[in-house]
Amino acid sequence: MIKGIKTTDFLSILSDLSSTITYQQFNGTTDSIYGGTTYTFASDATKSWIFFKHGSKIDLAKFGIVELADAYVIMPTTDSISFRDRVVYSGEKFEYTPECLEVLRIINGVSLFKYFTLKKIGTG
Repeated sequence: MIKGIKTTDFLSILSDLSSTITYQQFNGTTDSIYGGTTYTFASDATKSWIFFKHGSKIDLAKFGIVELADAYVIMPTTDSISFRDRVVYSGEKFEYTPECLEVLRIINGVSLFKYFTLKKIGTG
């Protein structure tokens, strides 16, 4: 009998490697004519996601990540982020920009996890 992969396989990894990060959901507006953006955010939320910066000791290939970015966040498929949302970790602020990527990892027909590349935008 062959055992298949299950979503709980990722949840076990998540419980081992997750960090507590601050998530800031973008609530601002963008002017479609002039391109100006008003940056406002919902109240900070605490998330337990796998977070690591480029050059960290975590082997990116284990997660199938080959893209170069300032940072990466890996989360369950039930979570998501949108453009202009921010992640704050250890005093550094990262944003999910249009240049960044969202990838849904599907293994053997099972949606296992999502990962996002992030761009560093500053500190605090």
